[in-house]
Amino acid sequence: MLEVLVSILVVAIGLLGLAKMQALALVGASTSNNRTLVAAHTASLAAAMHANRAYWGAFAADTTISSDAAEITGPPASVPAEKCKGTGTDKVRKCTPAQFAAVDLDAWVKSMNAALPGFKSQIVCTRLIAANPPAVPRAVPSRCMVTVNWNERYANAGKSTAIDSAATGGERTFIVHIQP
Repeated sequence: MLEVLVSILVVAIGLLGLAKMQALALVGASTSNNRTLVAAHTASLAAAMHANRAYWGAFAADTTISSDAAEITGPPASVPAEKCKGTGTDKVRKCTPAQFAAVDLDAWVKSMNAALPGFKSQIVCTRLIAANPPAVPRAVPSRCMVTVNWNERYANAGKSTAIDSAATGGERTFIVHIQP
């Protein structure tokens, strides 16, 4: 009879360990999902920047654009872009590259907020300086660095509760360099 009780105890402890491993696997999948979403959304912004080289590739000076879940600060946020939304040749003819960039950024911020509420991002575009500048000045291309920050919850193997990433050193960061 005692052997049966000991075997039930061993099986119960094993099942508890299995449940903990399953919980850690689910949280790990969630963390992986967040990072994949950030990479995919940032890749879509990079594609929009490549498609609009007239704006993103020709800054006259170094430029910083910041965004969070609520607003975009910096150019082209101040450009009214309502007439650029939608489709049709009429809309395409009336929109400047800055307005297209504003529409792209607005759509990107909204999609990022839907995927990761509370995210923050910063786009820093700097002009590339040639080692041997040509005698005739020409447009200098730019290079942009997109940084996305977010908090995520994950399970702690030694505790029974989830913790925010802020409790373990701050936000998670994803950085990509783009040359439009």
